[in-house]
Amino acid sequence: MKKIFLGVFLALASVVLVQVGCDPKATPASATVPAAVNFPSTTGTVLRTPPSPYGIVLDPAGNLFVVSRWNGNVLKYMPGFGAPVTLASGLNYPAAIVRDTAGNLYVGDENGKIFKITPSGVQSIFASGFNYPRGLAMDGAGNIYVADDYSYGIYKVTTAGVVTNIANPHGNSSQTDGPVASAGFYYPQGIAVTKDGSTVYVGDYWYRVSKINGGQVTTLTSSLGYPQYLTWDTTGNLIVSDNTNGLVQLNVTTNVITPLSTFTTNPRGVVVVDKNTLIVANSNGRYNAANQPIYKITLSSFVK
Repeated sequence: MKKIFLGVFLALASVVLVQVGCDPKATPASATVPAAVNFPSTTGTVLRTPPSPYGIVLDPAGNLFVVSRWNGNVLKYMPGFGAPVTLASGLNYPAAIVRDTAGNLYVGDENGKIFKITPSGVQSIFASGFNYPRGLAMDGAGNIYVADDYSYGIYKVTTAGVVTNIANPHGNSSQTDGPVASAGFYYPQGIAVTKDGSTVYVGDYWYRVSKINGGQVTTLTSSLGYPQYLTWDTTGNLIVSDNTNGLVQLNVTTNVITPLSTFTTNPRGVVVVDKNTLIVANSNGRYNAANQPIYKITLSSFVK
């Protein structure tokens, strides 16, 4: 078994993808949750079962970092997937995690702060003043993009820790398109950004994924359930962790949605191994302290 786990992490070692769960909130009056669809068959292997795993990220050495939301910890699993090391603690319902090229981790928690955690475990406040930085993404220059769940705003944090609102400065929750100064989001959670920082993708709590580009917010789809984590796949499109429909691929050019897997009932953070293999954290909610699985999932089919 140890050889299997080691093989998984050696295969993963050259891939570093970040992401950024789902809490009960009031349903907007206009929301209609789509029916579940048929998915390709999948197989999955449980790699580990930490308490309430949410965001996950992998480093080039094959170490997997897991946000344990209930406990407020960040766990480090080394290749071989033995017992974890607690790298950081004392966070308040953390959910999102990203990693820079120097190996520093950045984690958002419900106290409105983003914490920086060095490779040696030194923990400090990197940025503050948010309501709940629920989703984090990082561009190629190391800037962090924030989906601030409770304020409905989208923010950029420079490498110096300077915070700027880039969309919805007035807390508009109407899920409307238009100029960034007036467009709205409803509890934004998932977020992804292109390497050059020119386009930001946002998943609202209810059914929508939109993009921010050229000073405009544009809806790509309103046909999802809870698009709460967004992750780049190997084709330059998004994998969406959707608590209604499982894992889906969203083509960012055509807006076509391709079902991938319902193997996980509550998918959270995702790491992409290759076009048919994913590592997925599965967690049943913010107030669930139980140990829950992190899966390696093999998809039987994948449509580009």
